[in-house]
Amino acid sequence: DIEGYRYTDVAEMKGVAVGTVKAQVHRARKLIQKAMER
Repeated sequence: DIEGYRYTDVAEMKGVAVGTVKAQVHRARKLIQKAMER
């Protein structure tokens, strides 16, 4: 979940597919992890 929202909720709010939300969250988490490794 994303700050208490389900992927389906976020997808509906953004007007995109659930898969798109999952991909964006995955990418964002990888970027955060990479930034924290510095």
